[in-house]
This record gives sequence, C-alpha cells and structure tokens, in this order.
Amino acid sequence: MDAMRFLLIPLLFISLVAGAQSPAPTSADANPREVLNAWLASFNRHDVATREQWLLENTTLTAEQAQQIAMVDQKIRSEHGPFELIRVVRTEGHMIEVQMRHTGTGGVARMQVTLDQQDPKRIADVRIQPVKVKGNGDGPG
Repeated sequence: MDAMRFLLIPLLFISLVAGAQSPAPTSADANPREVLNAWLASFNRHDVATREQWLLENTTLTAEQAQQIAMVDQKIRSEHGPFELIRVVRTEGHMIEVQMRHTGTGGVARMQVTLDQQDPKRIADVRIQPVKVKGNGDGPG
C-alpha cells in the first residue's frame, strides 16, 4: 500500500509540476521532452525552496500550490528515491507521456506532462499514475 501511496499523493495536485537546475524552455517552440527533462532534473536535485521557485517560474501553479507540491515532492523523493525515465510512451503536440520509476523503491509510474498553449510555454498539467509491472506480483518495478 505504501508503494502505491507515494504515487497517489501527486494525484491530489492534478495541476502539479517542476523541473531542472536551469529553467524549462520558454520559447514558442518549447519541446515537451525538454520540459519533461527539466521537470525530472528539478524533482531529482532541488531542495524544497529551490523546487518551489522552479515551480513558480515554470508552471501555472499558484504560490500556495507550488509550496505544497515542493514539500510533497521532497517527501516522496526522500522515501522512494529520484525518478528515472524508462521510456517515452507517446508525444502529441504540447503533451508527452512517459514511463518512469523511482530508483530507491523501484515503483513504476506513467507520467503525462502538458504544456500551456500560451507563450511563454509553462507546464499546465502533470498527471502521475502507478503502473503494475507484469511478473512482479503486481508490485513496484
């Protein structure tokens, strides 16, 4: 149950997000893969304050939402380890869907990142769902 809980917490914040040590691309031709890479880098490396600032600058979150998500992300990362990208499932327009896993617990998730339609491009939505892995008793990866 704990393995599933870590992936369900972000679902409470359907309009979630975050990124890298450098800001996400903001040009009109921002690539969803580049933005996803920035999100993953930020999730994996930033402390709470830096992550919160990244969220404010690179997403459509409010200050209160960014603060809450940064704290939840830090808790998830400390309990389950950083995320690593397994594979890109699909990319359509301003959306990318990937499969990833936590390096500490092995929990696998499907993540979808959608960019805002307006410029500068910011992350408008992040959805994370746990994925059952065949051959592992339906447990984490």
